[in-house]
Amino acid sequence: MITAALSRKPISRPSMVFLLMLAGLTWALLRRCSRKVQNGIVLILMLINTAQHFLKPLIYPQYWGTGFSSIISAYNMCAVLIIFSPFVLLWGGKFAKNFVFFVGSVAGIAAIAVPYWYIGMDVSALGWDYARFYICHALLFITSLMPLVLKLHRPKWHEFWQVGLGFFLALGIILLNDCIFIRLGLYPGTNAADVYGSLLRLNPCGVMAPPAGLPWLEGIVRVFTPDIFWGIPFLWYAIPLYLGISLIALVLFLLADRTGLRIRRHKKVRR
Repeated sequence: MITAALSRKPISRPSMVFLLMLAGLTWALLRRCSRKVQNGIVLILMLINTAQHFLKPLIYPQYWGTGFSSIISAYNMCAVLIIFSPFVLLWGGKFAKNFVFFVGSVAGIAAIAVPYWYIGMDVSALGWDYARFYICHALLFITSLMPLVLKLHRPKWHEFWQVGLGFFLALGIILLNDCIFIRLGLYPGTNAADVYGSLLRLNPCGVMAPPAGLPWLEGIVRVFTPDIFWGIPFLWYAIPLYLGISLIALVLFLLADRTGLRIRRHKKVRR
């Protein structure tokens, strides 16, 4: 039912409902547990997600025989989040946790709500590939959301600006990752002798140029981007991207830090 619905509509409501039910069940099971148990369960789920990412060639039939290649690397934003989330939970500072937990929550649910890669395709015929897609993004969403709703991480609303900066740093990791795998000949469909040209064709996270088939996006970006930046990788969308991420982060951080806002208001009243 879930996969069949996707072939008809760009937004899969059954997938969304099932994901939210999983997240709600996870929260219900963990909310009365000790902080140590909560951290431990979230960490285990993160490690499972990281393991399935690195072990794709062994787990999923569509990748059998592919060996070591870019598919197990930090080739996109969700892959970066999946790889680094266990380390951030254990040893990350506030900056890293603000970025990973909020972007992971948004990216995980957004990918399942609007699975860009599968729109217009007969998803019911994809089988294992959509199973992999759903598993990794569902785990990303749940493990990023739980530290927030269980109060394992308490962000402050005025730290919202950190998310956009963290996003840019993650883009740098993705570009470096892709350059290395292309140059080593481990990125399928690319030319090791032409790294820049290969990056232009891959266009990871839209860094190199406006994504094809999205003229409305290009129109919005042009409003905020100076002409001198247009056509330059990353700079072509850096300003509107940071503003957009920061606006969403501000709203989410205000919702997450309502206690901090009330304390701040009381202090102003006393003065």
